[in-house]
Amino acid sequence: MTEEQKMAFLDKMVRNGVNIGQLIMDNHGTMEISNHMGGSEKSKKQEVCPELSTEDAQRYWQRLEEAEFVDAQWRLASKTTRKQAMYIAEAFAVKMGLKSKWKPFEVLWDVKNLAQEKWDMQQTGGLPSRYQEIDMIFED
Repeated sequence: MTEEQKMAFLDKMVRNGVNIGQLIMDNHGTMEISNHMGGSEKSKKQEVCPELSTEDAQRYWQRLEEAEFVDAQWRLASKTTRKQAMYIAEAFAVKMGLKSKWKPFEVLWDVKNLAQEKWDMQQTGGLPSRYQEIDMIFED
C-alpha cells in the first residue's frame, strides 16, 4: 500500500469517526481498530487488499455506499443479499484487476463461498436484484 493510499484510507476513517489514536496500519495493508468499551479494550483486525484502497476503488466504495449496498466502513449493508455481494465482488475485482476475485471480499465482508453463488447464478441463469444498479456503479 503506497503512502498516498494509506493517507486516503486514514482520511476516510477519520471522516467516519475513527479516532486516529485508535488506528494502527502496518506495511502489509492490515489495519487494527481498537475500541474502548466499559474499560476493556476490544480489537478488530480486517485485511484490506491494497487494490481496494486506491483512488479508483474509493470512487466505487462511495457509489456503493450511496446506493446502500455497503456502509461507511465498507461492510455489507444488512439488506444486501449474498447474490448481490457476489455480483459486486466480481465487478469490483474485474475493474481493479484483482488476481484473487473472491478472497478479498470474503475476508472483508466475513462471508464464504462467493464462488458458489456465482456457480448457482450461472446454473439458474438469474441475476441478482438491483444488478443494473450495480452495473451502473462500476461504469466509468
